[in-house]
Amino acid sequence: MRRKTSRKKIILWRISILIIAFNISLVIFLSFKNGWDGVNRFTIVLQNIDKRNKATDYGLAVISVEPKMHQGVYLYLKPNFLMEAPYGYKTYPLYSIYKLGELDTLRGGGKLLKKAVESTIGIKTDRYLLFKNKEAIKLPDTREKLSEFKRDNFRLITGLPFIKTMITAGIVTDMSFWERLRFFWAVRNLRLDQMMYLDPTESAAGRKEELPDRTQIYTLDWELYDNFILNDFQDIRIREENFTIEVQNASGGEKIARQFARILNHMGAHVVFTTTAIETNKNYCQIKFYNAKARQSIIAQILKKDYNCREDNQNINQSAADIKVVIGEGFLK
Repeated sequence: MRRKTSRKKIILWRISILIIAFNISLVIFLSFKNGWDGVNRFTIVLQNIDKRNKATDYGLAVISVEPKMHQGVYLYLKPNFLMEAPYGYKTYPLYSIYKLGELDTLRGGGKLLKKAVESTIGIKTDRYLLFKNKEAIKLPDTREKLSEFKRDNFRLITGLPFIKTMITAGIVTDMSFWERLRFFWAVRNLRLDQMMYLDPTESAAGRKEELPDRTQIYTLDWELYDNFILNDFQDIRIREENFTIEVQNASGGEKIARQFARILNHMGAHVVFTTTAIETNKNYCQIKFYNAKARQSIIAQILKKDYNCREDNQNINQSAADIKVVIGEGFLK
């Protein structure tokens, strides 16, 4: 009886170990399959969200890397930068966005922050990485401080505390464990001269203004800024495809087609024109192809995966573009 019991226990232990090993393997596989590959363009939003922060502590950084081209961009936004918050929130100073998002149980602070960067700056953001402790990570707000930040946090020895922060409970993020390690490695492999430092308030694109209550803010001149960043956030794969795109606003909202066209253009896509639909569309985002080759394009894959666009094979009207993207009401919700 004892031998049979022992055998049963051994079998159960083996089955348990196999199940745990399978689950771990599945998680790793899905992380590699669905996450960033560490090779192509990847852009993340960083901010310190320590509850002890003052309004002046909520500066935001965007780090974008293109490992294949050995290029990177560090964009800094001051805490009092006026942001276009999506989902009907209108405009708010940057220091208010995360807290505003935390009151939104559907989206959360991180997602609202990431989407606000897209709406305001017009660049595609892939992930967010937010730090809970302001003593642990201080985001640089000058070119000189960026040099120190990279030296102190993106080397194998001096960067160990930064790695520890990224893989522990000291952050709020939608990055997988492997994406965080790949991100560290990608930035580490860039020389400082391969990382461009941008701050719109240091150019004519960032305008200093005063609100009625005498609060000092910065606003963005879209046209000047689009010329300012030009090709800095382009995905080389999309730029080389050169498919033409029409963006149609069927959401009922204002300037939606123009906003989304800016994001696509900064990715390297070729938006030839924007239009407004006669009738609103209840869907989130639809994509129509007028060039068979465009269906397999990188930009089509990104639209489907990252912007939840669904292919529409019905009501295919004529278009002068290879791809037509229809933004519906669901895009605003």
